[in-house]
Amino acid sequence: MSGDLDFKGLIVDHFIDFISVHTLDGIYLYASDSATELIGYKPEELINHSAYEFFHPDEIKKVQTAHSSVIKTPDVFTTKYRIRRKDGVYIWVETRSKTIENGHRKYIINHTRDVRDEIALNQQVDGVLKFCHYPVCIFDNDCKIKKVNPAFPKAFGYSTESYLRRNLCDFIERNYQDDFLSSVRRAYSGSHSFKTYFRTKKLGAVRVTCNLKLLHSNLLLAICIPET
Repeated sequence: MSGDLDFKGLIVDHFIDFISVHTLDGIYLYASDSATELIGYKPEELINHSAYEFFHPDEIKKVQTAHSSVIKTPDVFTTKYRIRRKDGVYIWVETRSKTIENGHRKYIINHTRDVRDEIALNQQVDGVLKFCHYPVCIFDNDCKIKKVNPAFPKAFGYSTESYLRRNLCDFIERNYQDDFLSSVRRAYSGSHSFKTYFRTKKLGAVRVTCNLKLLHSNLLLAICIPET
């Protein structure tokens, strides 16, 4: 019974992300139905057109660099760039590209997804990091630190590099780590404020008021105000 169905075609044509196949110089040979939802064009409107026709002019150099790398190696390359929709609006997307072989010919296969929300979130985060005078830390749901603003290392003494990709709990006094993790879990239900103790490089532990806010399903913001 399953032999009567083209499962590969069914999955590709109903996949949320946009799948496309190109010649090595970027000409569309195939586009999944998801193209219409993402950029407004029907698949047949893309066939035999160069992908470069749709890139934002400021993104051409970046895409050309990625394109050259994809052709030269079998690796997967990921690129974020702006692409023009049929209505003329440019949107941010992310494309994962690699070469594939069919017989003696090579092609490029692209998997493209909408990243407008991620870009907007990053802009929001960068704005907070830039303008907030209090120590600010961005971390994921595993408590791995992603970003800190300049005030964070200044307040607690360690370098910016010392914090990045470390677990935030490493900088919380041991007796308060469980309470900190409990507060992180509460932040997923709404903003949460609590007291804890941060380790500093020179002054031992200092008491801070920590305000947590959920930015995304797996990203939290902590504003940590040392008590004087």
